[in-house]
Amino acid sequence: RVEALRTLLVLAFRLEIPEDEAAAMFAAGQRALQRLGDDAALALLTVAYAALRQNAGAVDEYVALALEANRIARRSGDRAVYAAVGVDHFYALAVKGRLAESLSVAEDVRERSGGDAHLGMALVGYSPYIMSYVLLVVPLIEMGRLREAEACARRGLELAQAHGPEESRCWALGMHVFLAHAKGESGPSAANWARLVAEAAERAGSDQSRTGSHVWLSIAAALNGHWEVASAEAEEGLRMGRTTRTAGDFAAVIL
Repeated sequence: RVEALRTLLVLAFRLEIPEDEAAAMFAAGQRALQRLGDDAALALLTVAYAALRQNAGAVDEYVALALEANRIARRSGDRAVYAAVGVDHFYALAVKGRLAESLSVAEDVRERSGGDAHLGMALVGYSPYIMSYVLLVVPLIEMGRLREAEACARRGLELAQAHGPEESRCWALGMHVFLAHAKGESGPSAANWARLVAEAAERAGSDQSRTGSHVWLSIAAALNGHWEVASAEAEEGLRMGRTTRTAGDFAAVIL
């Protein structure tokens, strides 16, 4: 039953679920796992719920839960679980603006993974090793370290193309749109990256990916001065995010 609750929370990150239902699932699973003393499962449950709070735009809760999941995973001694929770740990720090800490944790996640692109993938639905490259693009851009961000984006896309899943390919492609924006690049490149993101999002089939794709399409359109298209894509991203309760952290990007 507890594993079923965790699976539902993982799916809820990508598909719509009411916040009160998610909170009730997490509380029930947390009580059961604390009673059983299963730290590995508790860490995974906690990070799954942390991701949902990210979706809702509840950044402080996201950070607190991600840090707690990391602490529990380290205590568990399970290498795959410790790698799996590390992605939300460093991304939560990045979202909060704790950029240097985020960079340090991302590098640690690579060490935890040992270069194994498949370690932890079955636990969280993506490769911690691959995402340590893909999502690290965000804090590197914020720190103005664009060459390193470009290198991470290239490596992340190479790995995502080779190992998947499709949702990771969507995110890896989207990082190239963020890079184009950071460098102020107009022209067909950003638009082409955004088109590839949208195609990958449709193949992934998740509300999370589709909502994100509208953000990247909006950015690419704005870079090329297509303001009506940019506005329409941004509005659709906001509408979809609010309707499906996904990608709440993108609201600030859109606005």
